This record gives sequence, C-alpha cells and structure tokens, in this order.
Amino acid sequence: MRKLIPASLLLAFSLAATSVLAAPSGTVFTANERGNSISQITLADGKVATIPLEISPHNVQVSADGKRLLAVGMNIHAGHHGSGQSGGELQVFELPLAGKPSFVLPVAGHPGHVVTDRDSKLAFVTDADNNAVQVYELASRRQIATIKTGSYPHGLRLSPDGSSLYVAN
Repeated sequence: MRKLIPASLLLAFSLAATSVLAAPSGTVFTANERGNSISQITLADGKVATIPLEISPHNVQVSADGKRLLAVGMNIHAGHHGSGQSGGELQVFELPLAGKPSFVLPVAGHPGHVVTDRDSKLAFVTDADNNAVQVYELASRRQIATIKTGSYPHGLRLSPDGSSLYVAN
C-alpha cells in the first residue's frame, strides 16, 4: 500500500472526524460482480434480498454515517473490462435498501473500489484506466477532483482518523 494524500491535502476536502464507520446492525451487503447485482443479507435470519443492477458491481461500501450504500462497477453493456472511457459508474442507494439507486454518477475510467470520508460527504473511487482516484461530492452529485496515483489503483481505505487515504496499486 502507498500513502496517497498527505493530511494537509485532505483538509482541503473537509475530511473531519465527526462520525464513526457504521453499517445497519446485523446486515451485510455484497457485490455480485458476475451476477450484475448486489445482495443484502440479514444476519439474524439469513434472509437474502438481491437487487439487479445496470452495472457489474466490483465493490460496495456503506457510507460512514450508515445512511447510504455505494456501489461501483462497469456498465453491463460495456463488459467488465469495457471501453473504460464511458462505462464506469458510481451508484448511490439510500438505506434501508429499496431497490433502485437514488442517483448515479459516471466514472470516466474503470472503477474498482469506493470509500466515503468520515462525514459521508465525499466518495473516493479508484479508476484503474486513468491511474487516479476520482473524488465526488455526494450532496452536489458531481466530481470535484482527480488525484493521480501509480499504475492501476484498485483497493483503498481511509485512515481511522480520516487524515489519509491509502490506495493499493
């Protein structure tokens, strides 16, 4: 793993430590990449609800405030390793999961993973085609920055204190 953003740069993105990572109690979400769907699993009874998507989701992540589920992947019409310039999407669902995304944001390249900042205001998406992390402001539903990385960024995590973003190449 490579430390990508120094703490001083993250301050420009308002990464403040005001909430803890939380998912709905007793619920697990999975990305079903080859099934073009996501599943919600209730741990108490094992009930599984699967929702079909227009993307092949590679990764899902519950926002830090536990209010949203974010899924990233390639549009099913572009294929897993599609053109990359038009096929990637960030889909944002409200929780509890109701079926369709609240909104969808395009990802210029090939999205791999997504995390939110600790305030759940920003989403960071790895973009393997463009060797970058794309930064989205969720309230305005727009991309606000592109951060260059090394070759083929894939996984990423925010440090526990919210001061650094780590990207695996």
